[in-house]
Amino acid sequence: MTQTQATEVDLSHRVGLTHDAIYRLWKMAIKDDETLLDEAVANLYADIVSFDRARAERVISLIIRRHRVSRDAFKALLNDLSKRRRERLDLRIA
Repeated sequence: MTQTQATEVDLSHRVGLTHDAIYRLWKMAIKDDETLLDEAVANLYADIVSFDRARAERVISLIIRRHRVSRDAFKALLNDLSKRRRERLDLRIA
């Protein structure tokens, strides 16, 4: 399935659950399966480090030290990573 096709899938209509309910079930399933959780964390780590190693290391350090700005720094890093992914996808489609 291509990225474009994946974004068009709407499970809420297929399974009769709201998007929020599907998200909560998915989140619990990931948390319950340590292998899936490890893979998700490993993939995210690889993505953020390849995107901006120095920034990723700073954010990870903030998170480990439970610094009060760690959440905002992490969200900003993820948002910038998402923007880059969207830009790359737009370039492929164009």
